[in-house]
Parts: sequence; C-alpha cells; structure tokens
Amino acid sequence: MSLENTNTTTMNNNPPEVIYNDYKFCVWLIPEDKYWYDINRTITPHMAVKTHMKLSDAINLHSALQKDINHKTLLTMIDTNFLITNDDGVASLEYPIYYSNNNATPRPEWWPTHASMSLLYKYNERVSEKEKKYMNKYVNRCFVKFGTPCIVSCKGHHREWEFVKI
Repeated sequence: MSLENTNTTTMNNNPPEVIYNDYKFCVWLIPEDKYWYDINRTITPHMAVKTHMKLSDAINLHSALQKDINHKTLLTMIDTNFLITNDDGVASLEYPIYYSNNNATPRPEWWPTHASMSLLYKYNERVSEKEKKYMNKYVNRCFVKFGTPCIVSCKGHHREWEFVKI
C-alpha cells in the first residue's frame, strides 16, 4: 500500500529540466504512527513548523520544541480533504491539521498558522487523478500524533533531503 511517484518525460525521452527549490533548514514534527509512513514511501510525512532557516536558528527552534513537547505526543485532528499547493514548480499534496483540544496544554505559540501534513511532492508535474484517488482511499484516519521534532536540510530533490544530527 504505497504510492510511487511517476516521472513525466518529453517526446525524446529526456526528463524535463527541474530546478529544485532550496528550503534551507526546516524544523518538522513527524508522526509517531507507522501508518502515515506506509501511505507514500517516497516522502517522510511531516508537519513543517518553520522553513527557510539558518542552521543556528533551526537548532534554537528544535531545542525549544524538545523542551516544550518534553517526550509527549501532540494530538491533532486531520482534515481528510487534502490541499494541493504549488511553490515554483513543486506540487505538494497535504492535509490540514488542527491542534486538538484533547491535549494537556493549550496550542503552543510556535504552532503554524496553516498547519498541514505533507504526504506527496512532485516537481514540474500536477498531482494526477490516480494519486488523488489513492490518497482518498488510504488516508482514512481523523487524527495524527506528533512528538518528534527534527531538523532537515531541504536542498535538492526531496528524496535527497537529510535529517540533521545534533
């Protein structure tokens, strides 16, 4: 049960030229449940807390999140109506997520204004109807537990993005 991205080629079978965005260092929260990782094994599912950061700023935010979360999980509700965004040729299929009132603490100040969990990236292509149907079929939970903050170097193709060891 995993979605594999397909690559579009031109008439002469050369892949289209792709210029990858540099999102610099990003701080993510990743799901605790294996379920989310099995939907699309070409991407690490995540909620971006903040992107386009210098490493020092990412380390500071990561430390603050670790202290704030303190080895607990944050409960979120997921809207099963996905959104498709496009950022200079990078298409992203993502699900809006909302901080649950069932958490022990109120929504933290660092919580993103438009929080979402990304589950698919494509470059210079649209998300296909087949991929949309696949997501509608397999994303059938109404909650996500987050608890692991991480720093990711988001330069180049998303399959090359690297988790930063601190």
